[in-house]
Amino acid sequence: GPDYALFTYVRDSYTSGGRAAMRVIGFLLLGGDIGGGVQMGLASLVDLRTGQVVWHNLLLDQTGDLRDAQGAQETAGDLLKGIQR
Repeated sequence: GPDYALFTYVRDSYTSGGRAAMRVIGFLLLGGDIGGGVQMGLASLVDLRTGQVVWHNLLLDQTGDLRDAQGAQETAGDLLKGIQR
């Protein structure tokens, strides 16, 4: 059987054109940002013999798009950056 298991979770939200316009207006008028889309991912590599997490990573980003292959590949690369098993 396998020695390790990789568990991943990714959530992505997107900014509509209207929200992007409100971000610009809010920044210009109020001097602050109301926020936009957010990309969050978690990855854990677990030793199945011991149950110990041997590697983990957290991805937090305000850019990225999982709706196309290139964006999904970039996000997966960022999420798995540094894995060494």
